[in-house]
Amino acid sequence: MSYFIDGEFCLLAHRGLSQHREDVDENTIPAFEQALIHGATHLESDIQATKDGVAVLFHDDDLSRVAGIDKKVAELEFEQLRAIKLNSGGTIPTLRETLQQFPDARFNLDLKTSNAIDPTAEVMVDLDAHKRVLLSSFSASTRKAILDKTNRLTVTSADATTFLSLYGIHHLGYSIANTLKRDFHALQIPLKRGVLRFDSPRFVQIVKKMGLQLHYWTINDPQQMLDLSRFATGIVTDRVDLAPNSLRA
Repeated sequence: MSYFIDGEFCLLAHRGLSQHREDVDENTIPAFEQALIHGATHLESDIQATKDGVAVLFHDDDLSRVAGIDKKVAELEFEQLRAIKLNSGGTIPTLRETLQQFPDARFNLDLKTSNAIDPTAEVMVDLDAHKRVLLSSFSASTRKAILDKTNRLTVTSADATTFLSLYGIHHLGYSIANTLKRDFHALQIPLKRGVLRFDSPRFVQIVKKMGLQLHYWTINDPQQMLDLSRFATGIVTDRVDLAPNSLRA
């Protein structure tokens, strides 16, 4: 299995697919099932760790938004976390069970905290999941640590500092920008931040010449998805169900 396939447009389901139905919670097994049913090429999720060191797929550091409970994931042991029902009745899955539930699916996983590094690495090694998982983090130190713990066998996207550095020097040309290409394979970025645009022809040209994947988030408008597919290699979206058929698996 190859994580990136030549010529494939990556349609990454942001926390699975849950916004189309009231009975599905984000980042749950049903949400990932729905995403695959509706044509996602990759499943995007986030990794937190429980108090007793279990890697779970969950975005926020606390349960207030998705369960109405003022508790942090890191304060609870896994059995306590598992017993909590989310707003639509779902439960929080572990990284291990999710990878086992979807043995042929490719995952884009963002480590949210440093305490998730060791339990994530353990699962990755145990299941030999390197070829179908992209591991990343906004934190440079967390990203480096998880790559080291997994023997640098997985693909990864650039951390925030590296991306901003690349953007800051891209106007100096390919040879200068390429000095920052080390151990990452993709840029997963917003279209803009304030007055800065990250989809300019000059920037896109440099990124492509560097041989990097270019994914934009979070894109939910079908026409915008189609427009971006003309020069980007992927998008992260909440609504894979709305994506044009030409972009789906």
